[in-house]
Formats: sequence, structure tokens, C-alpha cells
Amino acid sequence: MKNLVKILATLGLIVAIALILKGVFGVGKIGLKKVSKNNTIIFDQCYDPSEFSSYEKAYPSDWFEKWNFKINLDLGTVVRTMVRKDETIQKFNGLKYRQQIILKRKNLTIINDSKSTSFSSSIGLLKSDNNIYWLLGGLNKKGDKFELPKKYYNNIQAFIYGENKKFFNKKLKGKIAYKNFSNLKDALKKIFFITKKEKFLNKTILFSPCAASFDSFKNFEDRGLYFNKLVKKYFNEL
Repeated sequence: MKNLVKILATLGLIVAIALILKGVFGVGKIGLKKVSKNNTIIFDQCYDPSEFSSYEKAYPSDWFEKWNFKINLDLGTVVRTMVRKDETIQKFNGLKYRQQIILKRKNLTIINDSKSTSFSSSIGLLKSDNNIYWLLGGLNKKGDKFELPKKYYNNIQAFIYGENKKFFNKKLKGKIAYKNFSNLKDALKKIFFITKKEKFLNKTILFSPCAASFDSFKNFEDRGLYFNKLVKKYFNEL
């Protein structure tokens, strides 16, 4: 009887905590993962409901940003962490021009991330590989901060184009080597010239502008399509 009461009490507590999480953190979906022996409850699959409204049709559910909650009943603490599924970008089939691999050869990968309009949206890709040739530029977001850890600086060369080159120069100065170009076409042409000489080195050309596109394009889709056409034209002429 005591065990039954204990089980019912635990289930009641779990439901109560779940409701609190839903109210305090705005959690849209809660699933119990496990109750450990040291009086710790872990909730998994706690998705931000705002993600559903924007992306439920574009992404599989396991691509949503996920919140994990760890609740220690003895200490009365709640720890929330926010993570993403650790999937390779090759498996990504979501929004067009968002971390989209458009070419993959033995020693070369080209990624079209035209949807990137801020530094924060590019950080993950900048951490993902060595020998990254990073194309960026356009109309920067006011107050945008470049917060890439120092250990990644030497893996990247930046090729800046567009209207607000001074802003990007200031953010990258003393961190990442960069060159300036008047437009995207010239910047990409320079990258192809460099990478052509490095045949045996694994490398990634990353088009992740970290800026709005309106200085030169209608929108990020127009910008992404233009980049794809430049890449196709180059390889057709080889």
C-alpha cells in the first residue's frame, strides 16, 4: 500500500512539475524521459511552441530546437538547457538556402546558407570544419555581435562584399583574415582561384552572409539563387 501511495504521489508531482514548466517556460510539448534513483526527473522533447508555428511544415519534428529540463527533487532545482539535434548538415532537407549543400566532391564542399542574416545564424557552420572560405556581406543587423570562440579563427578566411564592408571589417579585425570585394561574383571568383591550387586539401566554401540582402538582391532567395548560378557557371566552364 505504501508503495502504491508513493507511486501515485510521484506521478502527481510529475504532472504538477510538467504544468509548471508549461506555464513558466512556455513549453509546447512535454515528455517524461526517466526518473533516476537519486530523485532526479529529466524531461525530454520540450519544444518551443513558437518553432511549430513557423517551421512545422518545413522541418521534421526532431529538427526543432529542444529544451531539456533536469529537476532535482531533493535540492528543489530546475536546470533548463537548449540544444539542437546533432545531425550532419548533409541530412538537412529543410528550408531552401539554409545550410544547403549544393556541391560535394572529394576535397570540396560548397554550402549555400543565404538565409543567414546575422552572425549568430552562421556560428554553428563556422565551427563545423577546417579550411573554411567564408563569403559574407550585405546590410548588417544593427548591434550584431561576432561571438565565435578564438580557437576557430585560424580555420577561416573571410571574403567580404556588399555595401557595409566597414562594419564586417571592424568585427573581424584581429580575429579572422579577410579580403574586401565590390560584389559577390568577384569574391567567389577569388575563392575559386585559391581553392583550385589546393587540390589535395579538404575545404569548404561557405556562403553565409550574416546580413540582409536588400543592397543587391530582392531577398535572401534571390541571393541564394544567384550564388547557385555562379557556382554552376564556374564548374560548367572547367
